[in-house]
Amino acid sequence: MLRRYLATQTTLHGATPGTAVPLLQELDRLHEELWAAARAGVTAEPRFAVVMLPPVNEIIDLHGSRLAAVRATCRSRSWRS
Repeated sequence: MLRRYLATQTTLHGATPGTAVPLLQELDRLHEELWAAARAGVTAEPRFAVVMLPPVNEIIDLHGSRLAAVRATCRSRSWRS
């Protein structure tokens, strides 16, 4: 899952507005998978919450920050939502 995430994120950096939408949708799906896996792990071993959840949350937060930066600097209307 993390390899797919990294490959998709890397491809997104070279994407055009027209090719970015499916990549962003895939990243959303991967975020859901990643969060579900972390939640399942923490449910099975609650003591690991402190080490598992912050990095997963940070991955998702960084993605949001990247999107905000792209939207702020991109002049194309197709990037804005």
